[in-house]
Amino acid sequence: MNQEDRLCLARIRENYGPAITEAGEHYGWRPAVLAGIMMRETRGGESKLLKDSDGIQDGNPADDTGDAGHGHGLMQIDDRSFPAFCQSEEWKDPAKNIEFGARVLDGKRRFLSRAGVPDELIERAAIAAYNCGEGNVLKAYRAGEDLDSRTAGRNYSKNVLEFAEAYGGQS
Repeated sequence: MNQEDRLCLARIRENYGPAITEAGEHYGWRPAVLAGIMMRETRGGESKLLKDSDGIQDGNPADDTGDAGHGHGLMQIDDRSFPAFCQSEEWKDPAKNIEFGARVLDGKRRFLSRAGVPDELIERAAIAAYNCGEGNVLKAYRAGEDLDSRTAGRNYSKNVLEFAEAYGGQS
């Protein structure tokens, strides 16, 4: 992990740490995992791939979109999967976006657990599914493939967990 990534994780903790912790506690996720997802998705709003959704460069990363306009906010909630949330103004609120991301992750964990993914793989599987969907992760698992084999860069959960480890190690 390079110094720029460590500094970005520190800014995520400074700007969004309480909301990340609250959402993690509510849904039973380590806050570091949620921070790791935010880091991978938007670098805490600092990603150059984000666009201001309202066309006004206001310096507020919480109302930015990515993925050709389909990913919304800090956790990149997809409007194709969660249209009601993305059509509301709630996605622009950092705490609500983080909470919704934790809820999405929890739903993926529950689905994959019921589908037979073993407990020792469930965290990685749910994180991978956050990126490519539960069906793709389940197909990879059943085919004996790496859980990240269908994610962007084929390293999504591994990368998120690297960020989570670094975030968790910060004081």
